[in-house]
Amino acid sequence: MNYQSNLKLAYYTDFDTFINKFPIRAKKFVETEMQFVLMEMCSKYYYPRFFLSFPYDLDSKIHFCAIKETEDISPSGSVLMADNNGKLSAIGLMSFAMKKNKTDSFINNVTPFVFTKVENYISWIKENTLDGQYCDN
Repeated sequence: MNYQSNLKLAYYTDFDTFINKFPIRAKKFVETEMQFVLMEMCSKYYYPRFFLSFPYDLDSKIHFCAIKETEDISPSGSVLMADNNGKLSAIGLMSFAMKKNKTDSFINNVTPFVFTKVENYISWIKENTLDGQYCDN
């Protein structure tokens, strides 16, 4: 599968949040196009690689990066999907995105998002989901 094109980020937004009122419900589902970013470029952006004041090394075996046209921040845990001939497959979960300061931007004023590769956790997902149906690839 080609992860470098046809990427879509999906997440819920506009939550109804009232004090002591459950369940919390999202009003809107968002799906937006994203573009793959080379790890070398993403690593340079995050150098000296600190996340929440902790050293954090990006590793191309478990991470990859992508950008979207708008600067709005999507929630961590958002699913990045690849469109492979009309079939969407989850390829990553958003780990973090951080703008260093107001003047520091990446490409065309956007910040790279760091994703964790789902493919590294397929066996764990299968072992820890009760009654899912799975594809072999």
